[in-house]
Order: sequence, then C-alpha cells, then structure tokens
Amino acid sequence: MAPGAPAVAALPEVAEIVLSEPDSERLAAAARAHGLTLNTVVQGVWALVLVELTGRTDVVFGATVSGRPAGLAGVEEMVGLFINTVPVRVRLDPAQTWPELLRRLQREQAALLDHQHVGLADLQRLAGLPELFDTLTVFESYPAGHGLPEVPGLSIGGGIPVDATHYPLSLVVVPQARLRLRLEHRADRYPPEAAAKLLGRFRDLLDAFVTAPDTPLGRLAVPDAPPVADNPMRVPAGTLLDEFAATVARAPREVAVRCGAESVTFAGLADRVDRLARVLVSRGPVRSGWWRCCCRARWTRWWPGWRCCGRARCTCRWIPATRGSGSTICSPTPVPWRW
Repeated sequence: MAPGAPAVAALPEVAEIVLSEPDSERLAAAARAHGLTLNTVVQGVWALVLVELTGRTDVVFGATVSGRPAGLAGVEEMVGLFINTVPVRVRLDPAQTWPELLRRLQREQAALLDHQHVGLADLQRLAGLPELFDTLTVFESYPAGHGLPEVPGLSIGGGIPVDATHYPLSLVVVPQARLRLRLEHRADRYPPEAAAKLLGRFRDLLDAFVTAPDTPLGRLAVPDAPPVADNPMRVPAGTLLDEFAATVARAPREVAVRCGAESVTFAGLADRVDRLARVLVSRGPVRSGWWRCCCRARWTRWWPGWRCCGRARCTCRWIPATRGSGSTICSPTPVPWRW
C-alpha cells in the first residue's frame, strides 16, 4: 500500500463515517443471517478494498486481537494489556460470493485463535520476512457501560481512544448503535481526499454485502483507485512489443538472452520470434480466450516462445519444464484458458 514508507509513529489524520441506526442494524442482521461475526465482515470487506487497490488476489493486513484465550482459566479477571497484532491473510476467489468468502475467512481465523498470543516479531522471524503488512484493522469491542458494576458518582460512556501507529492506514470500527467507521491515515502517504475515497469504498462494499450477498465477487463494480501521495510510478507510452522492436533496431548485435555458454543477440532473438510466431499462426486461428503453449527447457529457447505470443496475438503462459526435458508445441486443438 505504501512501499518504502518509513516506520514513524505520528498522530494520524482521520476520515470518518457514522452509519445510521437502521443501516447499522441491517448490517448486523445480515451478518447474523449468514452465521458471521461483524468483525469477520469488516475484515473480509477490508481485504476486498486491498485487492482492488493492489490488483492482487492474495493480500495480508494486520488485525489487533485481545490476546486473552478463552481456554486460559481466569483470563477475564487478569489485569493488564494483553492485546496483540497478528497478520490476516485473505485469498480471493472471484467466483465466490460474499458468504462463501466470509465463512472461509471466519473458519481460518477461528483455527488460529489458540495462537493469537504469538508476538509479531516472532511471526516475522518464522516467515522470514521483515514486514508482513502495512495496513491495520481494529475492531473496538471494549465494554463501556454495559455489564459493569455501578459506582456511586461515576458513569462510564463510550469514547474513541487517541493513539498512533506507524502504519499508513488503520481502519477502526466501533460497534455502537450507530456503527462508527474511522480510517486513520498518515498524511505523508495518503492525503485526506484519498483516505475519504477509500473509506467511502469500504462503506459501499458493506452495502454490497447487505443488499447483494450472492453476487460473485469478481462481478463487483470497481471504481478508479484513489490517488496515493508521492507515487513515483510513471507509465511509459507504447507496449512491450514496441520496446522490443526499438531495441532490435537500435542494438541488433547486443546480447539479449544468455543461458550458460549459449547466448542470443537481439537480432537472432527477433528472427526466432518471427519463425515461431509463423508456426503458431499456421496451426490455426487463435481465438480470444484460448491459448497455446510452448514448453522450453532452456531460457534461450523459452524467451522466443514468450515473445512470439505478441506477434501471434495470443496469450503465453509459463509452465515449468523438468530439467532435461525437450521442447514441444501443443496440439493445434485449442485448450480452454484456465488460471
């Protein structure tokens, strides 16, 4: 979400949406109807926001947990701060509906309840990664005035804690009669208008879960991604094929691919690409939604197959070959594309 952002804790800016009581009740009722906790719905919807922003179907974010396992006798009477932050991984299947995704997520998280005490530093060490996520979800389920003993002259009401994390984005959900949605964001990474659009999209997806739960997730309308502050990415004009042709014209004798002792120049690679593309085209029309594949054991022989796909106007997909295997071109009978 914010690669390279320094881990600096500072008081965040806040975008906030407070649902009406009827909308809050409809959301809670929809969660109950599908056997889901509201926290699971929040996590699943946030995962989909990240999927839309990153273009990935496998995302990870952090979640703050109580750190008080139900199996520990007397844990409810222990004094102290037990909360922990753990990673939540969500893998999206576009063919699944909201209930299918959320029930799977709830099962996966329930299976990890006995391990929520493991520290984040230990999890990073076990995963072999310096950073597992850079966004956080917090479901504020602290008791405030409910089930607490009465004390003369003292009343306890709801409130919003003011704190800070180093994460660029932290989603805080407060389950009151009117559900409160807060997106705390670092202004150096996300300007207010971008954070407001993100939170608005989160609200829209909550509504989609309530009103159309059986819609396949891959068919949800995706708006334009909000702008991110200080994004250095610039997309050049033209295509990869254009760049390849320009390089062939500019430096035909330079080495394009090297594998062991064998090397191929750009001119030689272009010649191989053209010849292989003609072979593929001669084997029949390539329709949209179909693919042919070339299986090459050596890099210097695999690259022409990859490059020729653009010339033949078909899709090329990498299929690993075993060491020492030969090279083949698939049968002229098209095979349905499958991810």
